[in-house]
Amino acid sequence: MNRAGIHIGPVYASLTLTDPENTSGPVVQMRIALHLLRAGLLRNPEEPNGFTRVEQAFDEFLTLAEKHSAVIAPITVAADLANAEILALVRLYLKKLNLPPLTIREFATEFAQMQQQVSDLTPEYLAVVAGEDQLRFIKVKQRQPEFILTLPCGIITLTHKFIQDDPPEPSEIIALRDHLSAEFDRLQWQQLPERILTFSTAGLALAKLIGNAPPTGNSIITKARLRDLLPELSHNYRNQIARHPQADPDFSDYLLTTALLYEHLLDYLDRDRVIVYGQSIATR
Repeated sequence: MNRAGIHIGPVYASLTLTDPENTSGPVVQMRIALHLLRAGLLRNPEEPNGFTRVEQAFDEFLTLAEKHSAVIAPITVAADLANAEILALVRLYLKKLNLPPLTIREFATEFAQMQQQVSDLTPEYLAVVAGEDQLRFIKVKQRQPEFILTLPCGIITLTHKFIQDDPPEPSEIIALRDHLSAEFDRLQWQQLPERILTFSTAGLALAKLIGNAPPTGNSIITKARLRDLLPELSHNYRNQIARHPQADPDFSDYLLTTALLYEHLLDYLDRDRVIVYGQSIATR
């Protein structure tokens, strides 16, 4: 019998149908943008991209699972959503449908999935995970986390806290820059690994906007392209940015914050460029 795995992330909910007897890959995959973390921060779960969209998404998921005679596996939730108030509504809704309870996916599991994207076998490097609710610095040795430092600098939470106007006011950008500088000043590294990789779905969307995300090969964010792009992101309306041919509309609201975060990250790491991997669809 087919197995239907459902995962709820800060931006997307995804369904993956697999056949236990077929190891070649998923039978079907579906992804729907829900923006649950944003809806929770706005304390307005009834907004179009909030809880009402959850009902529509699960209706589509369950219809597809029934079509393929699939059993519903335990439903997982990204670590960045663990403290979101809106999750309580989702739990109640799933209980009404007699679906399996939610399970928070441990960050170690998410990190293992993200690492599968790394093609080389560099024994030691610094992984920077720019998530929606947290910014994590992970020293990796022998492909295992040696230690983790976390800052409350998630891309969606920073956007909600600092960027209120559209286009943003200069004072909002200054306040966000000052906050990032203060947070990065808290980090104390004796020596950084030579190899540095970043993982961020929003970061990959930024790399695509910059034009440094080829279909094959590494996606790269550079200081020079950030400096070229930041004035455009700072002065244009978000719907104008969303119409850019290379823009991902699911992340257009967060591209300015992402660019400012990567600007500070490159300054802090003393790098001119950095490789960015998208976090796994299954975890976001």
